[in-house]
Amino acid sequence: MCLNLIFLTIQFIKNILILLFTLIVFFTALVNAEEIELRSGLDTFYSNQSTIKGLHSLTALWKMKDNYYVGQSIYSAALGDAGGAFFWGYEVGKRYPITSNNFLNLSTFLGGGGGASQVPGDGLMTRTYAGVSSFLTPTLSMETGISYIYIKGSTIQTAALSLGFSYLSDGLATEFGNNNQKLFDILAIKPTFRTFNIPGSVVSRSQSQQGNVSLVGIEIAFDSNGNRENFISGDGAFMGDGEGYMNIMLGTRGIWEKQNFQMFGDVALGFGGGGDIDTGPGILGAIGIGGRIPLSKKVDIELGIQSLAAFNGSFNALSPYIRTSYVFKRPNLLKRSQKFQYSTGFSYQLANLEFRKVGDQSKANPVLNFTSLDIFLNDNFYLIGEAQTVMLGDAGGYALGLLGLGYRHSLSNSWNLSPEIFIGAAGGGGVETKGGLLAGGQLELDYKFSERIWLSAGLGYLASIKGKGMAPTTINLGLKIPFSM
Repeated sequence: MCLNLIFLTIQFIKNILILLFTLIVFFTALVNAEEIELRSGLDTFYSNQSTIKGLHSLTALWKMKDNYYVGQSIYSAALGDAGGAFFWGYEVGKRYPITSNNFLNLSTFLGGGGGASQVPGDGLMTRTYAGVSSFLTPTLSMETGISYIYIKGSTIQTAALSLGFSYLSDGLATEFGNNNQKLFDILAIKPTFRTFNIPGSVVSRSQSQQGNVSLVGIEIAFDSNGNRENFISGDGAFMGDGEGYMNIMLGTRGIWEKQNFQMFGDVALGFGGGGDIDTGPGILGAIGIGGRIPLSKKVDIELGIQSLAAFNGSFNALSPYIRTSYVFKRPNLLKRSQKFQYSTGFSYQLANLEFRKVGDQSKANPVLNFTSLDIFLNDNFYLIGEAQTVMLGDAGGYALGLLGLGYRHSLSNSWNLSPEIFIGAAGGGGVETKGGLLAGGQLELDYKFSERIWLSAGLGYLASIKGKGMAPTTINLGLKIPFSM
């Protein structure tokens, strides 16, 4: 018993040191980051070790000197029958020029997640990669290579064939120069409430009739032109027959304006699943219509409905929604610099007695990685959109999505104190979230390391709103990066 405790303690310390080392590397890289690259790819597994046969990735990378890059990736099940398996974390790599149009890329990923009952253990994922990228245009490159993927607490340890595409700015594509060209402007941030109204013919993974689901989420819209906008959105179930479900969608929207009212139509493609919802391999499509009315110079209200369906699964639904839209850019709005804050790091959850579902014997405390985007309403108050996925703690598949409000209080030129409150959705990994709805708060202390980087530590508390369930004390360690657009 004593030897086993010592072994577990050593393993825990080793894992924490790995995570801290990752954060230090990420921190060091971001201090010198210059430009952004967007990447999408597909890993097709060589070995059939679970119902996950392949992963799609979406990555944002920051370019640095000497062809190094660092960023964050989200991997989601795309082949097989494991819709709802998501993995989020950090990507670090380096490019080596071969010819003027071809580069050797070496990279590694460290993150975590799970889902679709395929990761009963920790959820920690690593991916090592080697490949060659070739420019098709000055800003678009195609990449082919091989990777090796390991997911701790699952049966997945396999090589994979990789294919991907990257979008770069002109300066990055031309010998990785530095012209600080922006790839996009954020048009609006849109907290969303929606429902899935599911036909009676739809069955769940357990072959029972699938019930309706209520979800909360957020959309970020990007400026394209006066009649079109692009967007990325994410939703998580908090009520109904969908505990543990989440999705991430990319789409485009056409807009028709009539005086103070706008009509729009949109299409989207993405990945989703989790809980008992049968999305097959996880690929989703959506088409919808809606309208928006300005409430003030910077706030709109939007109503709409979408039709969603899994490409190879029984799931389909009509999804009416309502959302507020906090607008940063519109033709009659004076363009001003908007302050944001990007945050990332690790959260250690001290589990309470009701943290796990009945029958789950694990006593481990989960460690999750988190990423959030803060939008400042003025010099002090800010809105929060945050996602967390598990990396350690016998809770593979456990994930959280949070919306919140924070207040930044300056203690001095180098120190800030920031109280924050949250509401959101959580599920997966055998954690008892009582349907998914949760609330909480935290207090963060920030230290200004440089003009671009703040170090942050926080203490907080989360709890399921319905009945007795998860109610962990949280300890956070991370980085905050303020920027303006």
